[in-house]
Amino acid sequence: FGLDLTLAQGIFGINAEYFVDNRKDIITQLLTSAESGLGGVLDNVYDAKAWGWEFDLSHKNSIGKVRYNASFNLTYYDSEITNTEGVSPLDNSTTNYKDIGLPIRGNWYGYEVDGFFDDQAEIDAWDIDQSTVSGGDDFGRYAGGFKYIDQLTVDTDGDGVPDAKDGIIDADDRKVLRTNTGDNYRVGFSLGASYAGFSLSARFYGVLQGLEWWRGGSVTKPFTGDVASYVYQTDTWRTDNQDALFPQATASNVLPYNADVDYLIQENSYIKLKNINLGYTFNEKLIEKMKFISALDIYVSAENLGTIWSNNPAYDYGWDPELGTGNFRYPLPLTMAVGLNVKF
Repeated sequence: FGLDLTLAQGIFGINAEYFVDNRKDIITQLLTSAESGLGGVLDNVYDAKAWGWEFDLSHKNSIGKVRYNASFNLTYYDSEITNTEGVSPLDNSTTNYKDIGLPIRGNWYGYEVDGFFDDQAEIDAWDIDQSTVSGGDDFGRYAGGFKYIDQLTVDTDGDGVPDAKDGIIDADDRKVLRTNTGDNYRVGFSLGASYAGFSLSARFYGVLQGLEWWRGGSVTKPFTGDVASYVYQTDTWRTDNQDALFPQATASNVLPYNADVDYLIQENSYIKLKNINLGYTFNEKLIEKMKFISALDIYVSAENLGTIWSNNPAYDYGWDPELGTGNFRYPLPLTMAVGLNVKF
């Protein structure tokens, strides 16, 4: 359903829409045991509910001979798996974990960590065996390495609910770290003004509450793909840099830790300036002298002018938050255009 309002003789406009979509018997690939030899089996096993909304606000008015306008748009999307026919989980993959009560997509599954080992005293006090996910000593401990959190994985009273820790970090200690991590809050706004034949407009867009998981080798490992180390990858743990982006660097290009951790989940919201357009419409008196044309406009425009703001830590090192961190991509090109519109 929706709402569409015009107020103050068109000076303000409000448009709002909301939707709910319930679906049943959605097909998915079921997990099967390796012993069965079946691989993934497709079946219609789960129901889901999706919902979202869009909100638009506009304003236009004039101050003297100057006319201006502004508009704002915000959209959101979310979902929930409501029935799985007893199958749990539907998918245990790291970047798209699926289970009842969770969104359909974008659920990240991995380990929680409690920062880094900053000194030998912390290492000696850590009695959890994390050698299956971290290098270092016999317990997987080293200065500047992650401290993996031991989750409740042991059911001591047989009620089906884990209530104790086992002192060992393994695959059972993984949990859902973030849900619905897609770019679900999208924002856009535009500004415009005109005076005496001149017009100026600008359009912005972006993502709010965006996230990026720096778990891949191209992000965390310097010199991957035979390219030089990126500057942000040098922000590693040292005694004088204990709030670093990454654990202590090693001499090899092999990560001494499992990177599927919440510490490497980074903010990735941004606002970008999409385009600016400056134009001029020649007045009618001048056009009347040119009997062979009825209208004449000239304009200059620029596209992809860059990022205005981002909270992604790699943005400070020159990375485009819209394209992602790690894998080298050519940035969106800045393009300029000059045009002439003639009506005969």
